[in-house]
Amino acid sequence: MQGLTDWLKFNGRHCLLEGLKNITKLDMASRQLISIPPTISLLTNLTSLNFNNNELSTLPMEIYNLTSLTNLELNGNQLTTLPPEIGNLINLKILDISRNQLETIPSEIGKLTTLTELGLYSNKLQEVPHEIGNLINLTELDLDSNNLLTLPHEMINLTDLDGLDLDNNSWRRVPQVVLDLLNENHIIGLYIDSEYIQIPNSHTSGNFCRFLCKLRRHMLAYVYYHKWRSIIIDKRGPKDDHEIYILQRYLTICSG
Repeated sequence: MQGLTDWLKFNGRHCLLEGLKNITKLDMASRQLISIPPTISLLTNLTSLNFNNNELSTLPMEIYNLTSLTNLELNGNQLTTLPPEIGNLINLKILDISRNQLETIPSEIGKLTTLTELGLYSNKLQEVPHEIGNLINLTELDLDSNNLLTLPHEMINLTDLDGLDLDNNSWRRVPQVVLDLLNENHIIGLYIDSEYIQIPNSHTSGNFCRFLCKLRRHMLAYVYYHKWRSIIIDKRGPKDDHEIYILQRYLTICSG
């Protein structure tokens, strides 16, 4: 496998390239690679591609033509951007671009609706696109060690999540969408320690956030109870839409 890159670079060896077209898995991890030749696009039957732990700062655009890929691993490189063409890889189930230098993720990530695992830890992300909410098959999402302050509420659609790692970001409070997902019991494993949110044991983070969720619900019930009580004391029904809303909110919270 050591000479595979040389074969790909040497376009004159058509017989060799023809023989490589049937390859479905390619592991080029830890080879000190600084680039990938455009001729990688000739490997049209690839389903798994591993370039972990190299020195890649860019990827050839031809890699986004490998639409049979289900597994793409780019962990531990020097990538600074991810182009919109990532959305072409619509059959991906596993995408790991952790430990790079990414500051943004293109909205086209939302086209990868077959993804079950997405690794983005140890980058420089300050936000994730709203379109991440389209990834309804995600079971694992790792956003550890970025610069995140908040999360888009569209993540409420990620009801298959079993694991969500949010450790070591810039959280000043638990994002509302996380509380909402926990409230619906959609997350089994949650990690969310940060400089501002200190939880002694990260393995209890899920229980801690569930406690916050219940506390918030009881506080809201208390508030709406007293609002509704004043209506009851007046011995009358709701006089307008606002008072009907108060009753509806109270009943919804108490039944939650």
